[in-house]
Amino acid sequence: MAEEQASEDQSADRPQDQPQDPSARPPAANTEIPAAAEADLSDEISLPNPLVLSAIGLVLLSVVTFLPTSRGAATWLDDVSLNPLVLANDGVARFWTSADTAGRYQPMTLTSFWLGVRLFHQSLPAQHLINVVLNAAVVILLWTLLRRLEVPGAWFAAAIFAVHPVHTQAIAWLGGRSVVLASVFYLSAMLVYLRFLDLTPAAETKTLLTLPPEPERLWGLAFVLFLCALLSNAAATVTFPIAILLIVCWKRNAITSKEWLTIFPIFLVAIAGGAWAGWLQESSLATEAMTAAYGYLQFPDRFFLGNQAIWFYALKIVAPIPLIFDYPRWESSAGIGLLCGLLIVIALAVLWSLRGRYGRGPLAAGLLFIVALVPMLSLLDPPAIRYSFVADYRQYLASAALIALIAAVATRIVSAEKLREFLNPSYCAGAVLVVLAVMSFRQGAFYLTNQSLWKQTIVDNKHSLLGDEQYADYLLASARSTDQLDAAEEWFQRAQMQVPHDPAAAVGLGLVAAARAYDDQTMGQPDLAATQQTSAKQYFHDAIRLDPDYEPAYVWLAQLLTLEKDDKDAIDALTQAKRIDPNDLRNRLELGAAQRRVGDLKDAENTLTELADDDPNNPAVHSELGDVYLQEQRLQDFLAEGQKTVQLDPTNTTVPLNFGAVLESNAQNELAAKQYQAATILNPSLVEARLDLARVYTKLGHRHDAVLQLTQAVELDPNNTAAQAQLAKALDDEKKNGAGTPATSQPSTASTSETISDPAMHPSAGDNLGKPQ
Repeated sequence: MAEEQASEDQSADRPQDQPQDPSARPPAANTEIPAAAEADLSDEISLPNPLVLSAIGLVLLSVVTFLPTSRGAATWLDDVSLNPLVLANDGVARFWTSADTAGRYQPMTLTSFWLGVRLFHQSLPAQHLINVVLNAAVVILLWTLLRRLEVPGAWFAAAIFAVHPVHTQAIAWLGGRSVVLASVFYLSAMLVYLRFLDLTPAAETKTLLTLPPEPERLWGLAFVLFLCALLSNAAATVTFPIAILLIVCWKRNAITSKEWLTIFPIFLVAIAGGAWAGWLQESSLATEAMTAAYGYLQFPDRFFLGNQAIWFYALKIVAPIPLIFDYPRWESSAGIGLLCGLLIVIALAVLWSLRGRYGRGPLAAGLLFIVALVPMLSLLDPPAIRYSFVADYRQYLASAALIALIAAVATRIVSAEKLREFLNPSYCAGAVLVVLAVMSFRQGAFYLTNQSLWKQTIVDNKHSLLGDEQYADYLLASARSTDQLDAAEEWFQRAQMQVPHDPAAAVGLGLVAAARAYDDQTMGQPDLAATQQTSAKQYFHDAIRLDPDYEPAYVWLAQLLTLEKDDKDAIDALTQAKRIDPNDLRNRLELGAAQRRVGDLKDAENTLTELADDDPNNPAVHSELGDVYLQEQRLQDFLAEGQKTVQLDPTNTTVPLNFGAVLESNAQNELAAKQYQAATILNPSLVEARLDLARVYTKLGHRHDAVLQLTQAVELDPNNTAAQAQLAKALDDEKKNGAGTPATSQPSTASTSETISDPAMHPSAGDNLGKPQ
C-alpha cells in the first residue's frame, strides 16, 4: 500500500516525455563530453525515489532506536512466547477455540508467537525482534495513511511515532505484542477502506501491493484485515468503524446513506467482538478473583478514572518523563474525575470553535485520540485492577492521532515566514527526533535485565506492588546465599504489607521457605528443613485462602508435596490447578505422574492419553504413559510408547532402564544388559544404570565386569551405601570364584537409539514378556 502511494506521487512528479533527436548517439569510448551534453545526461540519470528514501529513513529510525531491546530479558508475562500451547504443534487449534485464564481471546497474537517458535525455535531475542519489525511496519503504514489524508508534516509525525519513548513498553515487552500486531492490521484496514470510500486516489502504476479496483473486493479486504485486528487485540481496535466515520466527517463534512450501509456490518462485528471479549474477561476466574480482592469498580469510578487517564496519556506524549513500567495505582476521586472530564469538554469545544480557521482536522484528531483510548481504559483487565489503571502500551495506537496533530501544528508554526528567518525546520525536527530517540534508547535499556527493569520501577514508584514482587522474584531466582534469601524475603514482606490480601506475596514467601528447607537439607539439618517445609506449605495454603483460584499457589504446593512423597495431596492440588487452567500442559503431566505413583492407573492413563493428544511431541508424556502401561502389564503398548519417546528424545534414559527391567524380570538377561549398557552410554554419570548393569552381569557370570560397573558407581556417588555394599560383595565373589566370563562389547553411541527403540531387535519380547518363566 505504501508502494501504491509511491507510484501515485511518482506519476504526479514525473516530467512529460520530450521528443528525442534520432541522430543522437552515445559518445564513443575515451571521447570527451561537452559540458552541455553532461547537463543533458544528468537529467536522464534516475535519482533515488524520495518516497523510498523517506521510507528507509523511517525504518532505520524505528529499528535503530529499539533494536537493543531485542536482547531483553524475559520480564513479567514474557513467558507467553514459551507457553506450552505455543510450543505444541497443535497449539494453534487450542488458542483459536478458547480464551486464556484472564479471559483474553487473542488468537492472532498467539499465532504470531507460534510462528516465531517454528521459525526461530525458542529464541527470546527473535521474539523481541519480531516486535521491533512490527513496529517499523506500523510506522510505514501510519506515514502512508497521513500522506493520503494530506496531513501536514506526515513524515515528521511518523518519525516521532517511530522513536517516541512512550512506545517502549509495547515494543520491548512481549506482553505488548498484541497491540503492535493489532495496529498493523488496523492501519492496513483503514488504508483499504479509505480507498473503498474514494478518499484516496487509485494508483496509476500496478505493483505487487496495488489494491484491487473493484469496490466489493476492497470492502472485503478491509473487512478481513479488521477481523485480524480484532482477533489480535479487541480492545485496541474495536472502535475502527467510529474512526472511519470521523475521518469521513473530517474530509467530506457529511456521511452518505451508502457509507452508512457499507459501514453497518463492520459496526455489528465490532460490537459483537467487543461484547464477546468483555464477557470473556468479566466471566474469567482471574477477574472474579481480582474483584473479590479489590472490589468491583462501579460505573462512576470507571468514568472518573477514565477521565484522569485520558489526560495522563496525553501529557505523557507531550512530556514523556518519567515513564514507569508500573505506575502508581490511583484512588477514584469524583472531584478530580469531574474536573478532568470538564477539561476534556473544554478542549474539544476549543477545537470545534477553531474549525473555521484551521479546518476540522484538529477536532478529528482529538476525537480519534479519545475514541481509540476509551476501550483501552477498560478497568476490567485483572492485571490492571491488581497493579495500575494505566500503562504505556495501552495508548500505542491511540497516540498516533495526537502525535499527528502535534506534528501538523509544529510544521505550520516552523514553516511560517517570520520564524524561518531564525529557525531551520529541518534542524528543529532533527533535534526533536534525536532527543526522543535518546530517551527511548535509555528507556529500552531498562528492559535488558530483570534486575534493571524492576529496580528502576521501584525507584520511580516506591509503592509498586508489581515492582516489589518481581524484584523479589529476581532476588530469589538468583539467590546463592542466605543473605540473598533474606533480601528476597524482605521484598516479599514489603509487598505483603502493601496489599495484605494479595496471594502472590504469600506464594513468594513460601518459595523462600522452601529454598531454605533445601539448603538445610543439603547441610545435614533435617529438623530445620522440616520446619521450613511446614512454613512453606502454610504460606501456600494462605495464598489459596486469599484467592482460591490462584493457580501458582496450587502448583508450588504440589511440587513441595511431591518432594515429601505425599502424592495423594499433590494430586488434589494439581487437580485444582488443572481446573483453573486446563491448558497448562506441564501441570497435567505432573498430575498424571502423581496418579501413576499412587497406583491410580486408570486415572493416570486418562490424564496422560488426553495430554498425548494435546501435546504429541513431548517425549516426557510418552515416557510417563509408557510407565503406566508397564505397571498395567500392557507390554506392547509400553513398547510403542517407549519407541515414540526415543524417537522424540534419543538421549532419554528412562526407556532403556524400564525396558531392561522388564527383560530382566523375564530372565532375558542378555537383552536386559544391552538396555542398561545403552543407558550408561546416554548418561555415563547415571548411577542407577550402572547398578542395574552390575546386577545383570552378576547373573550372567560376568563378575569382573560387575565389579567395574560398581566401582564406577561408587566413584560417581561416594555416599551411596547400597553401591558400596554391593561392590564389597562383588569383590569377595570375584576373589572366591574368579573373574568369570567377559561381557559382550557395549553398543556404540550411534546404535544406541536403535538398540532401545526397535522391537524387532528383541524377537521374543512381544511373545514372552509378562509370561511366567
